Amino acid sequence: EKGFNYYERALEIYEEIGDKKGIGDVFLSFGFSYYKKGEYNMELDYYTRALEIYEEFDIKEDIPNLFANIGLVYFQQENYKQAVEYLEKSATMQMDFDNTVILETISHLFLSKKILGREYNVTEIHTLIKEQEVIEDYINFALFKLLDAPSYLETAYDQVQETAENLEPDVAAKFLELPIPAAIVEEWEKVN
Repeated sequence: EKGFNYYERALEIYEEIGDKKGIGDVFLSFGFSYYKKGEYNMELDYYTRALEIYEEFDIKEDIPNLFANIGLVYFQQENYKQAVEYLEKSATMQMDFDNTVILETISHLFLSKKILGREYNVTEIHTLIKEQEVIEDYINFALFKLLDAPSYLETAYDQVQETAENLEPDVAAKFLELPIPAAIVEEWEKVN
């Protein structure tokens, strides 16, 4: 919640000085915060606003990340066709910019394809995993579902528990109620 206050203050400053990229970046930050909270309609609203700014002012370097985030929203809403559309756009743009694709994008793209019964390249996902130094909990959770590998679920669960342990008890309780941590804990409890 404190983050929202900081984003609002940053937005005021960027608007005051006319920094369009800064405004778009704040909208992106707002969107990701709503993603963590599971408020996907609000998230899409902020991502749409950021996209308008990025396109209007030709800020191309941030659009692949934005498309990936929009794809994640559709993934969480179980709209896998839309998720594939945006995640594929993101992956293509990531390759065009620096010849790499982010594990977050590919893991959710391939998982969406798996759910839709489409083909995907398992070798590519394993290559990206090896290149990654740190894999966040929600990506480990996607990898668990994609690869049917319980070690990824265990890692995701451990990450969620570690985060919760480092929070004040009331904040930890709220954190564990958020959609993604709650889904990870629920899945862990099912298999253990």
